[in-house]
Amino acid sequence: SGGNDGVGFAVPSNLAQRVMEQLVEHGSVQRGFLGVGIQDLDPAFADRFGLPPGQAGALINGVGDGTPAATLGLQPGDLITEVDGVPVASSNTLRNTVALKGAGTGVKLTWLRNGRARRGEIVLAPLPTDELEGPADPSPVSTQGLLEGVRLQDPESVRRAVPGGVAATLPDKGAIVVEVSPDAPAARAGLRPGDTIVEVDGRAVGSVRQALDALPDQERAMLLVERDGRRRFVFLGR
Repeated sequence: SGGNDGVGFAVPSNLAQRVMEQLVEHGSVQRGFLGVGIQDLDPAFADRFGLPPGQAGALINGVGDGTPAATLGLQPGDLITEVDGVPVASSNTLRNTVALKGAGTGVKLTWLRNGRARRGEIVLAPLPTDELEGPADPSPVSTQGLLEGVRLQDPESVRRAVPGGVAATLPDKGAIVVEVSPDAPAARAGLRPGDTIVEVDGRAVGSVRQALDALPDQERAMLLVERDGRRRFVFLGR
């Protein structure tokens, strides 16, 4: 038909085999669920977390309440490096490995926290259908320093300004990014309008004021932001 010119897809044979076995046994695919938000590690994060150059793994940026990861004691900032003794090369590697293991499977994890290795074992849960997830300032706040070119607003004030259906999706706490100048350092770091800053250097923030108070005077800071229901780290530095 001409609709597939130059386009091809491949599925690993072990994944296809596992999917087939689960369809035969359960009538559906029972994917494994750890309960973490993850992202790839880059040199700025590696340095910030005291990791050696070239270290691979999946960086945790969020842990769901009541999930296997929470039971094991995993925390944002931990770097998962192995699953059942097999190295984790990236966040996609971890995501596919956990899904392939399947719900109800016990797995042994190795992770780094503050540069030190930790180990533990947990049973994966079934993947849920909805997989991971002060006074209000009246107007957006323009910022300086590391957030120069960024305007922030409290969730409550944003909620009052948008339609009800949209308001229901907004977070209750944090500092919502409503504007980022394209040439701002924060834009180059990956901060986007619509992000919600929930932590600054590991310190939880519930409002714009708290976010600004938590920003350090030094030239580097690590933000934990929520975007589209998922969390990720953003490194600000000069």
